[in-house]
Amino acid sequence: MQGKSYSIDLDELQPEERGLATITHPVFKEIAFMNLEILTGVKQIPGTEADLTMTPPNMNPLLENALKVIGIQQFYSHQSEAWEALENGRSLTLVTPTASGKSNCFVPQALQRALTKNQTTLLIYPLKVLVADQYAKVVTLNEALPPASRLTLAQLTGDVSLEVRRAHFQGTRSPDLILASPDVLHHLLYHTQEQEYELWRDFLRRLGLIVLDEAHAYQGSFGIHQANLMRRLRLARTYAGGNPETLQWVVSTATIGNPLELSSQFTGLPTSSITLLDRSGAKRHERTLLTFKPQKSPNYITANLIASLCQRGLKGLVFVNSRHTAKAICSLVYAQAEGTTPVDIFHGSLLPGRRNQLLANLADGRLNALITTNCLEAGLDVPDLDFCLIRGATNLNSFWQRSGRCGRANPGLLLFVPDLNNPIDFYYGSDPERFFQEPEKVKLNPDYPSILARHLLCAGAEGGL
Repeated sequence: MQGKSYSIDLDELQPEERGLATITHPVFKEIAFMNLEILTGVKQIPGTEADLTMTPPNMNPLLENALKVIGIQQFYSHQSEAWEALENGRSLTLVTPTASGKSNCFVPQALQRALTKNQTTLLIYPLKVLVADQYAKVVTLNEALPPASRLTLAQLTGDVSLEVRRAHFQGTRSPDLILASPDVLHHLLYHTQEQEYELWRDFLRRLGLIVLDEAHAYQGSFGIHQANLMRRLRLARTYAGGNPETLQWVVSTATIGNPLELSSQFTGLPTSSITLLDRSGAKRHERTLLTFKPQKSPNYITANLIASLCQRGLKGLVFVNSRHTAKAICSLVYAQAEGTTPVDIFHGSLLPGRRNQLLANLADGRLNALITTNCLEAGLDVPDLDFCLIRGATNLNSFWQRSGRCGRANPGLLLFVPDLNNPIDFYYGSDPERFFQEPEKVKLNPDYPSILARHLLCAGAEGGL
């Protein structure tokens, strides 16, 4: 280590020390050894091999060729299972891990429907930054189609000007795929009865598939609003002359304790009508989890770890639970390293150009780490990372979403630094095995009176009352 060699007698080590012997990555082992006195747990999470299948035989040849153009020659097993279920008229709940290719469970199917059935698809994401990220991917796939077969796409978020959003419904044909955030969908539903939005009604009449991605994000009042927004969407399809009972749904979520129950609340379908896919066929490299003792000054420990990781050429994300904490840790890192450690702060309020620049800097090595709030917890396409440092817990769903950001292309290092003054942090930090218990359930009451009343008024206005 750093030019020195050490001889370790495993029989004389404590249980957490013996965990060092299971670490196969030399740099990860060095980091663990350096911090052995403040660790409560060392655990190796085994990787899995890819389970690959051929692309579905009934896929449109133009779409199959477009997928090959962008580098997709085969499907993972869960992607093939999703395709088959949707082709058979089933709705889906996807509960595979982060970075397992969930988007390819429904995006190819959306294009297939537009190319072969003249059906439209609505894809809803809880964050506008997610919409922008996924829209860019769909555009790339669409441009791989022959020019005469390319579909009409629309991105509807607050980052897109009102004039551009309106223009999607003022031409001669409605979009084939719409990627939207809930707030803009709420605004769009208000125009369902207006004469100049005939193309929006055409989109609703042709609507065959609705996708709710990152559905675990819809918790608390946000989740109640989202459930009622989906009720209004089904009503809007009726107002436009369609049948909401023929809709198919894909609800994609992190690992939660009640995925089918949550999906049922969003879709209005009984759980028996929804197929659960919870086994991933994607390859996953092994990961090393280092859990630290609850700290009185977790920001200082975090800053020290960032410096150590970056000095060893590792690249990753540091998750915090507030922008204030991110700024404090970044200041400490710069103070300790006299500005030589290439780190920066990432949060949801950054302008799109700045967000893209930071992710590009992380990808090409100009940055070694981004200190981020939960905005990078969701399914953004981030570069291949070596580590994820989690400073402070929220819940198991969030923890595993964040930790899933590393270990995609290479072995990954997970570090959890708990705050002694936070009871949740203390709970997990004092016994790391609790990270592997059954995940929490996401509970909603869509009939919460004060919120339901407002959505009833909206539904009445959208219906022409």
